[in-house]
Amino acid sequence: MRTKITCSVIVTIALLLSTAKMYAQNAAKSRHLPIIDVHVHAMKVNPAFAADMCPWFLSNMPGGDPNQPPPSFINTDCATPLKAAKSDKEFQDSLIATMKRLNMTIIASGDASIIRRWQKAAEPGRVIPSLTLSASKEMTVMAFTDSLSSGFYKVMGEVAPQYQGMSPSDTSLDAYFGAAEKLNIPVGIHLGTGGKWYGKYFLAKIPCLYGKSIIVGRLTCTPSKT
Repeated sequence: MRTKITCSVIVTIALLLSTAKMYAQNAAKSRHLPIIDVHVHAMKVNPAFAADMCPWFLSNMPGGDPNQPPPSFINTDCATPLKAAKSDKEFQDSLIATMKRLNMTIIASGDASIIRRWQKAAEPGRVIPSLTLSASKEMTVMAFTDSLSSGFYKVMGEVAPQYQGMSPSDTSLDAYFGAAEKLNIPVGIHLGTGGKWYGKYFLAKIPCLYGKSIIVGRLTCTPSKT
């Protein structure tokens, strides 16, 4: 009798383990492949600006002629317009839901209070804070170094000096890159002009060369002055 009970228990445990393994495998198969988004802006929702829209890049990017007027995206003429969040909470809930659905990890720069809220709402390690800087006038080297030293920021970026008409290898940024290097902080540099029409119509001072990756190579090969 005891042998039969023992065999029954063993069979039951084996079935439970097999079922658990099957569910784990199915869960793994259904999970989206990981996505790392290195360019996320954290900001508070501006009700005056928030509006549903149909960005052209949802259907025809990177096609388009920069010599023609830029297409309008402040409209709802497409089949499925992007719905604008009406509050910080709605924005956050939508972001976190999308991150879970697509198995995303994001590097976020911008409003530190918003980034902290996202960190609390997301799974641990899914929101990586980044400190943005594109020109020395935005922050002193001391303040920048102190911010990186706090431990909150894990990345320096986005760095987009071309928006200021400068190359990433401009000497005015040397001390900032030096601080990041000393603290072993990776740097994210914005390449390109921000869009086919952006530089032409909104920031005419952007030289296209300053958004090319070859400039980053020159930056990394520049001998240290220290």
